[in-house]
Amino acid sequence: MKYYSYRYLVIFGLTWILLCKVSESNGQNFGGIPPSQDWKIKKTAQVDVIYNRGLEHRADDIIQDINDIQSHSVLSLGSHSDHIPIILRNNNLTANGFVSYAPYRSEFYLHGSQDPNLIGYGDWPQLLTTHEYRHVLQFSNFRAGPLNVISKFAGQAAMGGTYHFLIPNWFTEGDAVYFESEVTQVGRGQLPAFDADLHAILQAGKNHSYAKFRNGSFKDIIPNHYVFGYQLVAHGYREYGEDFWSRILNNSHRLKYGLPPFAKAIRKNTGQTISQFSNDALAQYVNLHSEFRHITDKSSPLFDDDKNIRNEKIILTIDADRSILLQSSYDEINTVYLVTGVRKEKLFALGATNDAYIKNYGSQIFYLNQSPHPRWTNQTYSDIYQYDINSHKNIKITNHSRILSFDHHPATGQFAAVLGDERGENQLVLLDANGEKQDTLLQIPGAIMAYPSFNDSGDKIVFTVRREGRMSLQTYDLRSRELNSIIPPIDATIARPYHHKEGVLFSSSISGRDQIYYYRFSEKQIYSISQSPTGDYNPTYNREKDMIYFSRKTAYGQRLYSSAMNLETSANALFVSQKTENNHSFLNQQTKQRKLDLSNQAMVTESDYKPLKHMFKFHSLYLNPSLSTPKLSIISNDYLNTTEAEIFGQYYDSDGTYALGGQVTYGQSFTQFSLEAQHRLNRKLYIRYNNEILSLPKSETTLEGSIILPLNFSKRNYGEYLTTELTHSIVQEHFDPSSLELPSNVILEPSQFQKTNLSIQWQRSAMMAYRDIIPRWGWNTYHNYFRSWDDSQPYLYYNYTHIYLPGFFKNDGFKINLQSQWNSRLANNYLPFYIQSAILPDYDVTTFTRGGVLAANYIFPICYPEVSIPHIMYTKRLAGNLFGEYFIHNPNTKIWQYGADLLLTARYLNLFEFTIGLRGYYRHNTKQFNMNLVFLSDL
Repeated sequence: MKYYSYRYLVIFGLTWILLCKVSESNGQNFGGIPPSQDWKIKKTAQVDVIYNRGLEHRADDIIQDINDIQSHSVLSLGSHSDHIPIILRNNNLTANGFVSYAPYRSEFYLHGSQDPNLIGYGDWPQLLTTHEYRHVLQFSNFRAGPLNVISKFAGQAAMGGTYHFLIPNWFTEGDAVYFESEVTQVGRGQLPAFDADLHAILQAGKNHSYAKFRNGSFKDIIPNHYVFGYQLVAHGYREYGEDFWSRILNNSHRLKYGLPPFAKAIRKNTGQTISQFSNDALAQYVNLHSEFRHITDKSSPLFDDDKNIRNEKIILTIDADRSILLQSSYDEINTVYLVTGVRKEKLFALGATNDAYIKNYGSQIFYLNQSPHPRWTNQTYSDIYQYDINSHKNIKITNHSRILSFDHHPATGQFAAVLGDERGENQLVLLDANGEKQDTLLQIPGAIMAYPSFNDSGDKIVFTVRREGRMSLQTYDLRSRELNSIIPPIDATIARPYHHKEGVLFSSSISGRDQIYYYRFSEKQIYSISQSPTGDYNPTYNREKDMIYFSRKTAYGQRLYSSAMNLETSANALFVSQKTENNHSFLNQQTKQRKLDLSNQAMVTESDYKPLKHMFKFHSLYLNPSLSTPKLSIISNDYLNTTEAEIFGQYYDSDGTYALGGQVTYGQSFTQFSLEAQHRLNRKLYIRYNNEILSLPKSETTLEGSIILPLNFSKRNYGEYLTTELTHSIVQEHFDPSSLELPSNVILEPSQFQKTNLSIQWQRSAMMAYRDIIPRWGWNTYHNYFRSWDDSQPYLYYNYTHIYLPGFFKNDGFKINLQSQWNSRLANNYLPFYIQSAILPDYDVTTFTRGGVLAANYIFPICYPEVSIPHIMYTKRLAGNLFGEYFIHNPNTKIWQYGADLLLTARYLNLFEFTIGLRGYYRHNTKQFNMNLVFLSDL
C-alpha cells in the first residue's frame, strides 16, 4: 500500500486551522454545577460513567447497553473501541447528548423531549446511549490508522479536527441515527416526522445539489445533516453490503485514494462520484415512499399560499373573528400573532424553549420558557408564562420549575403539568392558579408522560405515555384517581392530544405518515381526519366553525390546513401493532432483561469522582487565531469542566511583546478562582529625560490571582450575561541597570510592583433568526480599570460598548461601536493598551493618554449566490456594510474615515461558516483611498 507524505503535510497544516473548532463546537459551560452535588463514578473496560448521586440506576442501564453493543457485531465499523468517560446530566432540560474530542468524553442529558416526533418513542437514555456510543466506535476506528500520530503530536483537539475535516458530518450523524434505529427499532429512522421536510421537497421536485444538501441554504428548506446523512448511509448499506461503510472509513483514515479521502473512497468502491451517490440515494428514497405520492384529501390551506419559507405551527381560536397563531420563518424566531380576518398583528416572540407550543383561553395565552440558573448554567428551568392580549403584558406564573408540558383549565384556574425530576424521570402534577404544586397525580417508573390536556369540565386529563418502546394515550380521572387507557400501547408516535368536547384529537405515525386522528369517547372509536403524503401535526379545533386545524409539511415550510369534522372513516384497524423485529435489533426494551453482569465486581464498583484529580491531564494543543493576541496553549480540564489548567505562549500586537506562562482555574464554587504565572518578553521601559522619552528593553515576571463571578440572567428571547473579575498581580521587572542606553547620571534598579484590575462585562441581546447577520436588538459593554501600585501609581481605564439596532427591512441592522480609554502618562510601562480598530491609523502609544473610536455600521444582505467550489467553499450570502469611523487621540489628533465593505459568508471545507469582506475606505484627513480585508467580527 502506497502513501504520500504530502497528504500528511496537508492534514497537519489544516489541523492547526481546526484546533480551536473542536473543543468549542461541543463545549459546555465552565463551572456550571454547584459544589453541593455528590459525583460518583462506575468503571468498566469500555466506559467510566460519571453521575450525580441518585442516578445509579441510569448508570447501570447505560453500562448494560454498552455491554450489549460490544457483544454484537451488527453493522460493525471495525474492531476498535476507545475507552471513554460518560457524564450524566440530570439538571439540564434539553434533550441532547454529544461526544466531545477535547477532552475526549461524552455527555448525556437525561430529560427526553415531550415530542416523540423529535426523538422517537423508545427509552430516551437507551436511544441516547446507542447513538452517542456509535460516535465513539466511529472515532475509535478512524484513529486506529496512521493518522493517530496527530493525536500523539498535537493532542485530542487536533485529532478531532482531523476527523471532522476528513469525515463528513452527514456520515457521522447519519450512521449514528441508522445504528440507533436498527438496533432499537424505535429510533428516529422509524419516524415519518424525521424526514418529513425531505419528503416534502422531493415530492415538490426540488432536487438540490449535493453541495447544497451538504452545506445548507438561506434560500430553501434543506434538511439537516442527520436526515440527509441517514438516507445516504441507508443507501450504502442496502446497495453495497453491511461492510460498506467500514471499508469507506478504513480507506479514509489511511488516505488510501488521496484527498478528499471520503469522496475518493466512495468513488473507488462504487464507481460513482459523491454527487452521483447522493442522487441515487435520494432517488431510492423517492421510490421507497412512492405509495404516499398520490395521497389526497379534502383539507384546505388556511392562509394564502406563497413561496417564502415559513412554519405556521399552531392556530388557536379566541372567538368567531379572532385567532392566535404561532409561526416562525428564516427571518424570525417563534412569534405569536393575533389574526383578525386576513390581518396579522405581532404580539410577542416566544423565546427560549425546546418545544414551541402555546395554549389559550379567551384572550389569555399560556406558554413555556426556559432559563438557566443565574450561576450554575448546567441547571435549567422551564416556567409557565401568561400573556394578556388586551393589556399586552407578560406574567410569569411559576418560578424555577422544571415544567416540560402543561394545560390550563380556565374555570378552576388549575394547571395540569408534567414535571422533570432529578432522577431524569417525570411526574404528572396539579398546580393551582399561582403555579404552586397542589398534588402529585402520577409517576410511572421508566415512562415519559407528555402533553396533559383537560376535558371541558376539568375533571379528567388526557396525556400520552412512552414506555418500553411503545406509546399509548391515557386518561386520568381527578375524582376517582383512576388511570384508563384510551389507546393501548402501539408501535407508533402519538403526539399533541387536543381535547374536543366529545373526544380528543391527536397526530400519529401509525399509517406510515403522520396524520390527524380523532378518538370519540362515546363510541370508543378512532376516526381518520387527514390524509397527508408529507405529515400533519398539532391539531386544534374551532368550535364556532366546527373545523379542525392542523399544520402540514410542505416544500416551503409548515402550513396550516383546515378540515371538516368528518367521522365517516374509521381508523380503528390501523391501531393494531404490526411491528416485526429486523435482524439487527438487539436492544428492544419489550423483551430485554436488565441483568447487569456482576461476575467481575471491580468493573462496576462505585467510587467518588474528584475533579481536582483530573486537572493536570493535558490533552490538547489549542490555537486561538486572534489577529491581535494569538495564543497557543497546552490545555487540560476535568471531565465535568469544573477545573482547568493551561500552559501557553502568546503574542500581543499592541506593543509587540511575547508571554510564556501557565494558569489553573477552579470553577466549582460560587466565585471562580484562577492563578497565573507568566514571563513577558520584549517589553520597553519608557523614561522621560530632558523632555525626551528614552526606552530601555526589559522583561517582566508576573504572579496573578483572580476572582471571577460569571452570572447568566437570560430569559425569554434575550440573553443576558454579567461577568465581574477582580485581579491582583505582583510584577518583577528585569532589565540591565548598566545599559549604555541610559544616561550616565540616571540610576535605575529593577523594581517589584503590584497592580489591580477590575473588569465588568454586561451583555444583552435578542435571539437571532436564521438569516440575521447581526442581532437586531442588543448591547454589550465592557469596562476595565487598572491601577499599578508603585511610586508613580499609573492607571488605565478602558471601555467598549457595542449597540445593535434593527434596520429598515428584514435581516439588516445597525451596529455602533464605541471605544474609549483614559490613562496616565507612561502607563504602558506597567499596563496593557486596548484601543483597536480594523483600520486604525498608526499612532504612538507612548504619548496616548485619552481618546477613542466611534464607528457606525449599517449591514444588509444583498443576495444568496450559492456557488460551489467542490470540497473547498460554498458561498451562501453576499452582504454590504456602509460605515463611518471617527478616531480621536488626545486633543490634537482627529481622524475621520468612511467607506463600504462587501462581505461574503461561505462555508469552507464543508466544515465551518465564516464571513470575510473586502473594505474600501477614504481617510478624510489625508485624502487617501485604501483597501484591505476585514472580518465580520471586526466591525
